[in-house]
Amino acid sequence: MGKIKFTDSIQVEESFYQAFLKRDIDLMKNVWHQSDDVICIHPGSPRIYSYEEIISSWKQIFSGKEDASILIDEQIYTTVEKLSVHYIRENLSIGEKFVGSVFATNIFRDTDEGWK
Repeated sequence: MGKIKFTDSIQVEESFYQAFLKRDIDLMKNVWHQSDDVICIHPGSPRIYSYEEIISSWKQIFSGKEDASILIDEQIYTTVEKLSVHYIRENLSIGEKFVGSVFATNIFRDTDEGWK
């Protein structure tokens, strides 16, 4: 898969959740800015810094045997210039079983490579 240049933050977020659903590491790589100043916090886990560490964490998550899905709702978007903040609720299911909900804050910025 080649590089995708996202034209807005909603495209990035939709691709993020598609990558999660499909366990598609190449698509997941496309949503993250390739730098050391990115941060990811998986629910219940410590902060992960840098593109390489974040992708490594997704590879580990995708290697799990159980199918997981996230449905999002309660979306609130705030965009100012080259920064967009999305406040959402993630509803996690593993297989057919609903596991729970968490509130997430997804922050995107418009870079030279598009929104990430």
